[in-house]
Amino acid sequence: MTQDDSDLVDLLANTKDHHATETMNLDHLTTSGIRVKSPSHNKNNNKKNYHSSAPMSCCDFVISYTSQLCQYYPKCCAGIITTLLVVFGLLLSNLLVHPAPPVLLDEHAVLQIHSKYDLTINQVDHWCLKGGNEHCRCEDPLQPVGRTEHASWVQAVKANQLLVKETPANTDIAIVGESVVEAMGGRWMGKSRSSLKSVGDLFQRTFRHQAVALGVAGDTAPNVLWRLLHGELSIKPKIWWISLGMNDLARMGCSEEIVVLGLLRVVEEIMEQQPAAHIVINSVLPMVNVRGGAYPLVTDYEDALHSRHLLVREASGPMSRHLDRKRKKQLDVTVEEIKDPKQLAKLRAEQAEQEEEQRAKKQKRWRKKRREPVNAKLNAPTLFHQIPLWTSIQVINQQLRRFTENQPSRVHFFDATPLFVSEKNGKSRIRSDRITPKGYPRLAGFEAWEEAILAFAQPILDALKPPDKDDSPADDDDDEDDLIPLEDDSV
Repeated sequence: MTQDDSDLVDLLANTKDHHATETMNLDHLTTSGIRVKSPSHNKNNNKKNYHSSAPMSCCDFVISYTSQLCQYYPKCCAGIITTLLVVFGLLLSNLLVHPAPPVLLDEHAVLQIHSKYDLTINQVDHWCLKGGNEHCRCEDPLQPVGRTEHASWVQAVKANQLLVKETPANTDIAIVGESVVEAMGGRWMGKSRSSLKSVGDLFQRTFRHQAVALGVAGDTAPNVLWRLLHGELSIKPKIWWISLGMNDLARMGCSEEIVVLGLLRVVEEIMEQQPAAHIVINSVLPMVNVRGGAYPLVTDYEDALHSRHLLVREASGPMSRHLDRKRKKQLDVTVEEIKDPKQLAKLRAEQAEQEEEQRAKKQKRWRKKRREPVNAKLNAPTLFHQIPLWTSIQVINQQLRRFTENQPSRVHFFDATPLFVSEKNGKSRIRSDRITPKGYPRLAGFEAWEEAILAFAQPILDALKPPDKDDSPADDDDDEDDLIPLEDDSV
């Protein structure tokens, strides 16, 4: 045996002696977990034992599953993480840029009473039209609120202030309000629009430069109150005509009580600042629905002013049917001139395909119109629950009428509803030739409305005129002397 072999024999002999009598019991592995001492275990802390067979927590499971997913599917993991980051960023930006205004009444509201209407705001049942106080964008109707963060609104306010400076201080009528009033003057967000020029010219012809329209698109009652306190009350017209409530109700989603309080707050401010002026509250114009979004669009008025009888407009009326028959007749003449059977069959197939395509488009438009009569692009019943605005408008107008009945004779209520709504079989129907379902008057509607305003205001203006000097008693005596042709016939 060599020397290398002897070393191997000695090594085997030592291993055998070391494990000769030692046996290992494996039964405990199936009955209990293996107890392993913590690395920080010492003699003073021997109560903590860690079991390898303990159940895994949910957090550990999620972390393990995520790590495995990112290890085997890195692109999928990166896409999920990116999507989560984008969603979180959008939510954060929406929270910072468009914070939800606090609408809940606090317990200290009673200490901030500045008006007689402050005593009733705490009795409001709910601020939002759909109920509750949180799911709407209502502002405090008793406090002036400016939209100074919007450059277009600031521009419109400056245009109104310039218009106030150019208007005589003792003008007859000052119409103040929202987008309807601004469109009445032919402007939109402070700028003159060619599409509204016809409306502006109508306003000047009707009132003969004795009235001014002070409106800003998208304004609510608190916004109008802010404008009045920042320059628009510098003129002193004989009549203040107030047209508000459309944006408060439809866009902000405020309840009827909040809308009425906002209107009355504006009336109260004018009454206190100009005690000699007469105030006319115009009823809220009728509407069925309103376009979604924070503020109205000028295209709504442009659509309202378009002619409803243009030939270029798609319709199923007599003219469109005549054009369809004319096109089909021309095609039939072309078909008769073709002698080749293959070409004739191909042309007939193309004609049938075009007719089928037109029929499918018409059916699709009909289905959209059935889902949403006002805006065919939205399926309102499936997207959100709409509150019938006409019912709320009637309640608001009724409360405004009751308010004016209990006020001095210089506060009046003008109901414009009969101008835009007709009654038939006990049902109210909007006159589509004067106003759109969204509440935007057409040119004929503006004309009828302005003529009614002038007719309502004329008796008030006549009563405010000072008596003429020609009507004095001395003048009457002179007239009687002039009526005596023969005084002395003694000659």
